[in-house]
Amino acid sequence: MRISDIMRLGKSAIIFATIVVAFLAIIWLLGYKMIYKKILHGKKQISIGRIGLVCVLAVYIVVVLYVTLLRGGIGFGGFEYRTNFKPFSSYKEAWYNFSAQEWRNLILNICMFVPFGFLLPICFGKIKRAWKIYLCGFGFALFIEVVQLITGRGVFETDDIINNTIGAMIGYGLFSVARLIFVAVCSRKKVQDNTNEVSGVAHDENVCERQNISIRKCLVVQLPLAFTIIAFAAVFIVYNSMEYGNLSIDNISNQNVDVSMADGVSLADEADPLDVYTIHRATEDEARKLADGYFSKYGVLIDDSKTDIYDDTIIFYSTSLDDEGSNLSIWCDYEGPTVSFTDFSNIDDENSDADAGLSEEFVREKLENLGVVIPENAVFAPIEEYDAGNYRFTDDGEILDDGLYYKGTIECCINSSGKIENFRDSMIKYTPYKKVDVISEKEAYDRLCAGKFYFPDYDKDEQLSDLVVKSVKISYTPDSKGYYRPVYEFVANANQDTGKREISIMVDALSQPNIG
Repeated sequence: MRISDIMRLGKSAIIFATIVVAFLAIIWLLGYKMIYKKILHGKKQISIGRIGLVCVLAVYIVVVLYVTLLRGGIGFGGFEYRTNFKPFSSYKEAWYNFSAQEWRNLILNICMFVPFGFLLPICFGKIKRAWKIYLCGFGFALFIEVVQLITGRGVFETDDIINNTIGAMIGYGLFSVARLIFVAVCSRKKVQDNTNEVSGVAHDENVCERQNISIRKCLVVQLPLAFTIIAFAAVFIVYNSMEYGNLSIDNISNQNVDVSMADGVSLADEADPLDVYTIHRATEDEARKLADGYFSKYGVLIDDSKTDIYDDTIIFYSTSLDDEGSNLSIWCDYEGPTVSFTDFSNIDDENSDADAGLSEEFVREKLENLGVVIPENAVFAPIEEYDAGNYRFTDDGEILDDGLYYKGTIECCINSSGKIENFRDSMIKYTPYKKVDVISEKEAYDRLCAGKFYFPDYDKDEQLSDLVVKSVKISYTPDSKGYYRPVYEFVANANQDTGKREISIMVDALSQPNIG
């Protein structure tokens, strides 16, 4: 979720919560005035300040419930699909993927409960002790997760409870600091107003003694905040000190599986050094220039009022060619960069009349006239699984003389009038970075046998139990810093007893992946 999306969600949640709390406050005030005061002749007075603080806390609680339950995602599948009882698994996933979105979600889960730990002791003086606030924070977080599980509005995650509870602990620490400052200011003012010098000195000494005790307690409850800051700082310092990034294929936890070799498969005991490659990551300005280049072919400009910016993608729309609105769009993924282009004015409702026999020269010329770079060695063919008029250029990564190589596809759709409806340029240019030592096929196989590999746990009804390796080869995959690193790709038959199926498993090939 983007920052702008978070802000919009927060705004709608606050508006909703304010309306709900205002409605409930009006009902409560009417009951207080009409029933408690007039009918029951109650004498207890409620201060306006106290009512205001309770309303603020109520608004906050409704906002949290709105975000987590009313607007929460739907958890599909049965109980086992909507639960994650593994503590800190989300941190492990964030580490291996190291995406800004995953770390942001973890931090937001902590920050979301900071107001809870801060406001609760202000509104309710009987629960000002730290352990009571911590318990309340844990209970509120547990309540949300259980409701999400029961209603299917999300996934029950142990990490969410941990993060929320830490947030409440941090909030209480901030409350303790605010209370200490408030007490110190009020105590000093009382001493200054005391006209009796002797009693004033005695009072001042008592205040100092109480302040020393309060400072010690205040420092203790800052430990959750200190630990959180140190932990996150350590993660990012260690990550930035590594030469390469992390691989999403690294094993979060070891697999418990039996591994064997198929007949006739042999493994090499040695391996020659291999190249690590880089690909270009475009900036926002570079993506804008790219979109401008495509739009200029049609005589239009970028409509900045419609531009959508995400962590890894930016979407541009053109100014209008006519009164109907924007006709062109460019989706640009920074990594590569890769581009998706659509000309809405040339989309046929039915493309059955499109020519399925266009020549490679014609299609290549059409794309290159728009500025698309197509490698000379790319293989051209119609896309048989699509409607007529769809074509694809494919390059499997033949290394050129200068060490560069292209890999990927360029797909396009040409309508019955011979005009391009859309294209997707996923052809990426790889540049050699350095040669690295790699482990042998035998060492990679040993890691596979030890269960040190990642396998997505999609089908919880059928666990991975055994593997029979049929082949192994070197492949490449990106890490979290944009390096394309060699990995061993094992093709194996899985679960021989319960229904054989073929899967591919990647094992990192670098012998020392993160030494600068």
